This record gives sequence, C-alpha cells and structure tokens, in this order.
Amino acid sequence: MNPADIERERLVAAIAQERLALLQQVKGSFTGSSLTLLSIIQAVALAELASLVADDYPRFTVVQWLMALVTLFLLFVVWDHLSRDAMTFVWVPDFRDTAIPFMIGVMELFLSHAVGLGINIWLRGTVGAAVCALAHVSYVRWRAEQAAENRHVLAYSRQRWRMEWVLTLAGLVLFPLLAAGSVGGIFTEGPHIQGAHEIPAICAILLVGAWLAGYVICTHVSWRGTVERARIDQMLQ
Repeated sequence: MNPADIERERLVAAIAQERLALLQQVKGSFTGSSLTLLSIIQAVALAELASLVADDYPRFTVVQWLMALVTLFLLFVVWDHLSRDAMTFVWVPDFRDTAIPFMIGVMELFLSHAVGLGINIWLRGTVGAAVCALAHVSYVRWRAEQAAENRHVLAYSRQRWRMEWVLTLAGLVLFPLLAAGSVGGIFTEGPHIQGAHEIPAICAILLVGAWLAGYVICTHVSWRGTVERARIDQMLQ
C-alpha cells in the first residue's frame, strides 16, 4: 500500500472518529436537555394552577377542589413518566422531541385554567390529555426501538408499554364519553348545588384520577424491574 492510500485511510478513520464522538455527545445530552425542557414547562403549568387557586379558593366548590387536586396530580404524573423515559432511553433528538413536551404543556395549562371555568370545560380538556398520552407512548416506543443503545432495556419495557396502551385506549374511550356527558348537562356544579347533585361530577373527576394512578403504577413497576435487572447484569459481568 502506497503512502497516499495510507494517509487517505488515516484521514477517513479520523473523520469517522470525529463523527462518532459528535454523535455520542448529542446522544449524551439527550437526558439533560429533555429534563431541563420538561422542568420549565412543568413550572409554568404549576404556576398557572397555583395562581388560580390562590385567587379563587374562597369561592371553590368541592368539585373545583377535586379538579385542582387531580390537575396537580397530573403534573406529578407527567414529570414522573417523562423524566424516567428520558433517563431510560437515548436517541438523537429532533424537532419532535421539543414539540411533544410543549403539546403536553399546553394541555396542562388548559386543564389548570379550566379548574376555574367549571367541570364541563375541564372534562373536555381531559380528552386532550388522552391524546397527548397516545402521542407520547407511541413516539417513545418508536424512537427507543430505532436506537441500538436501547436494546438492553427494550425487553424490560415492552410489558409496561402494553399496559400503557390499555390505559391510553381506555382514556380515549372514556374521556370523550365524559365530555359528551358534560355537553348534555349530566355534570352540574356551583355554589348552590350540593349533596347528591355533585356526585356525578365527583365520580367523573375520580375516574380521571384513577386513570392517572394507572400510569404511576406502570412506571413504578417498570422502573423498579429495570433497576433490579441492571444490578443483576452488573453483578454477572
């Protein structure tokens, strides 16, 4: 092999090494950048909810207090779910990795503001929550399966994804029905509506809370299993 060919191979190897280093740097920044973006969006949504409660809490009904608590629980669930996904999987981020958190943030802001507008508006916002859940679960699974770095954790995550698909489909069916019921006047609230008349609205809100709790259980079980298997794999090496 002549010196020119040797030099050409060295140049190609150096360029490949630089590109690999850049790719690893981009992938390595995925978790930090995702958590930073998510924390900013969550802080804005929490500030909106806190401001509304602080301004109007003397006039809150039982239904509004429940809506506020479930909306706060939603913020916790979103942070818990998205942050663990960011710590578990890795890929090269693009525009979609920015768009989806902002879409979720818009939904959170709508629900936070809807607490002061009444259960009819708030229940319509839960349809958006189910759509956001579908978009996020579908996107994360698709991107995670594309990146070779995730092959060790994919086997631990598929059961969780199946459970989350069931929850997501349940929300896509249940929440439009609840929203349709709100349009039909099934759920009533107000300072002069008390007792048994509030029960349908309270039950609807608790159903939303139970749906969110399902995601917490799925995420917790999957995360605990992933950590335990990672420890076992480390001990065997």
